[in-house]
Amino acid sequence: MSKTQSDRLPPPSSGSDGTAGFPRVVQLEIDRWISSRLRPFCFEYDSSLTLRAGWGPGAHYGFERIETGMDISTVAPYLIGVDCETNSVLRFIEDPEGRHIHVYLLTESGRSFALLCDASEEHEAARRIQQRSNENALLLARQKRLIDEMIDVRCELDQRRREAEEDSRRKGEFIATMSHDLKNPLSSVLLNAELIAGRELDDERARAAAEAIKRIVGDQVRIIDNMIDQARSEATGQAINTGTVDIRTLLDEVSLVFAPLAAEKELGFEFSVAEDVTSFVRLDETKLRRILGNLIGNAIKFADAGAVHLAVACDAGQLRFDVEDTGPGIAPEDRERIFLAFERAGSRRPRPGAGLGLAISRGFAENMGGSLFLSSSSDRGSRFSLIIPYSPVVSFLAPSPSLDRLALRHDAPLPYEILLCDDDDDIVGLLELHLSGAGYRVRSVTDPDKVVEAIRSSPPDLLVLDINLQGRNGLDIARGLREAGFAGAILGLSASNLGRTRRRLLANGFTDFLPKPVSSQLVLKKIETLLLARQSESNPGHCI
Repeated sequence: MSKTQSDRLPPPSSGSDGTAGFPRVVQLEIDRWISSRLRPFCFEYDSSLTLRAGWGPGAHYGFERIETGMDISTVAPYLIGVDCETNSVLRFIEDPEGRHIHVYLLTESGRSFALLCDASEEHEAARRIQQRSNENALLLARQKRLIDEMIDVRCELDQRRREAEEDSRRKGEFIATMSHDLKNPLSSVLLNAELIAGRELDDERARAAAEAIKRIVGDQVRIIDNMIDQARSEATGQAINTGTVDIRTLLDEVSLVFAPLAAEKELGFEFSVAEDVTSFVRLDETKLRRILGNLIGNAIKFADAGAVHLAVACDAGQLRFDVEDTGPGIAPEDRERIFLAFERAGSRRPRPGAGLGLAISRGFAENMGGSLFLSSSSDRGSRFSLIIPYSPVVSFLAPSPSLDRLALRHDAPLPYEILLCDDDDDIVGLLELHLSGAGYRVRSVTDPDKVVEAIRSSPPDLLVLDINLQGRNGLDIARGLREAGFAGAILGLSASNLGRTRRRLLANGFTDFLPKPVSSQLVLKKIETLLLARQSESNPGHCI
């Protein structure tokens, strides 16, 4: 056979319809594949669903027997109500066995045929495709959600970055401001001190210089306290330290501090307490003092004429403190900003301060379960309102009102002896001056190791003891004195203003506590109160 003849394909056979058909072996393979995969079954029926004939594996589709004339409505319910005279296809029909099939309805010469083909594999393939489609849809939805979350996180990070930059900017301004607000007043302190030390001054000029020093130092102490509180709050938060507080005594002590400052500016200062305010309550005294100090200090600072008034009342079971001044008022755009750390209201005349007082005060108020807000402001002044919860103390026994008040006069020597123990000679000297001027007998030691010996030789009525002595711990000294039997009052002094200080001192034998720096009025007031309480007791201090 030639190459041309060997490459020539045999002519295709003709099908019954005149078209080219597959070779017989191919057709047989197609028939076998169709038969094994589709399991075709054909039957003839009439409109009453009566079987006339059947061809193929009927049992696969529930036709256990094929008998002419049998009713097929039970095994082929999908034909009920279907037009049997029109060619159509019913896809993925579920038969009574739960199998998915395709039903081809065919007609020819008035005869009706149904061709059933197994569609299980096709249905499973379609199910898998649909499942993948659903999974892809879920993945797309999840991806979109993740993208949205990433956008939200990025927006939040951008916001926090802007806030951090703004915070950094405010802190930078704060540092620059503090450099001025600390150094400039301290220069004035130095100059006034030099003036007093280096020249002969008349009483009026010396008094003015001393008042200037006192005022400036007080301002610096409040600034430093606010800076410490802000740093502590950012680092560890603020704990609540509740105790029994005499509201009226507290306000007396606050007045002792701020009334002279107001008088220096020719401002009036007064406070009022509503009749329904109970005398003794339980709350955090340290935080309340700091809040009132910041509010009243600001009121005095910004008012140039008029008066500052503090009013205390009960408001829906809570204590309400209103501090009202006659200052320049606060612009509407500044009324929320002033409560942010390192922010200060705009002013034509800048005033000293760190811009921390109101932020710290609001934080303290919220920490105590209350609130602090600017309740009113106009061009004639402002009113700040503090509202805090409290617990009334109904069984607290105050010192008897029948006791005579101690007369703090130079010409009336008091029978009380006070022992001072502080390793700072300047502080000891100044306290001796003020206490002896008030009529007390005063002794002092600067060596903490000599305290016990001094008390054993002559027990005082009251010991003023610094907590942080050089080489010794005041807590240990007080505890040792109590264990040895000393029953006199012990007043602690410390530069620390931690909220836990008072509790620690009371637990170690101290009677009360004052934070440094202290004013002479506060020291004298506190000593008077402690001695009154001791006088009301039957067991005075005795020798150890």
